[in-house]
Amino acid sequence: MKKYFGFVFVLSLAVPLIALAQEPQTPPMEEDQTMLYNYEASGGFFYHSSSPAFPPGLIYRKSKRVTGYKKKFYEIEFLTIKGSKEIKLPNPYVENGKPYSFGKLNTFLIFRGGVGMQHTLFGRNQHSGVEVRYLYSGGFSAGITKPIYLEILKLVQSTPFPEYNIVVERYDPEIHHPEDIYGRAAFTYGLSEMKFHPGAYGKFALSFEYGNGSTDVKTIEAGIVADYFGKEIPIMAFADNKSYFINLYVALTWGGKW
Repeated sequence: MKKYFGFVFVLSLAVPLIALAQEPQTPPMEEDQTMLYNYEASGGFFYHSSSPAFPPGLIYRKSKRVTGYKKKFYEIEFLTIKGSKEIKLPNPYVENGKPYSFGKLNTFLIFRGGVGMQHTLFGRNQHSGVEVRYLYSGGFSAGITKPIYLEILKLVQSTPFPEYNIVVERYDPEIHHPEDIYGRAAFTYGLSEMKFHPGAYGKFALSFEYGNGSTDVKTIEAGIVADYFGKEIPIMAFADNKSYFINLYVALTWGGKW
């Protein structure tokens, strides 16, 4: 009889424990547990492997939470693409000449607009730590070429001393030689002659968020992005131009959550 009551006692303890273990448990809320905010927005700048020293690319991104570890976002970006053999130097044949890039036909600008998904790999607590995410996106690339204008030296008289006038002309590699170029003209020249080049882009990146507070967003992002256009983009006169651009990039952004 004692054995029977002992068995019933053990069984009466075991059954509730087994049932409790099978039910989904809600972890206790710790003081520094990260709160889940539905929206996030950030902006900043980035450099890529085909960017000039200035200006850097600009980025703005807004996201909405889908699940605890996934967000959908929209982004817009602006950047410039440097030619593969583009080097800006002053003219060695002219005293006090302005720096310019010999052989450059057009400035190439890209406006991107797309949508993507962000997935959290490792979270952080409310006040410190680093959150590691990966993301991918794609969308429309609007390429714009603006022709290059240069300040050209025109000989007025050769005797007794050479005299020159400076005139602004659109760069033509057939008629403009290095010794005739004083320097690059103002950026405003050629704005009325810009051409549109439609394209598309795709991106993959790792993102590291390290904001100081629960609503602060500070990120370092590194990744790869590819732009494709329907035809070659005429950036340089004496180099092979391409219809696609594949670049590595690093971005810094700041923003907030709510």
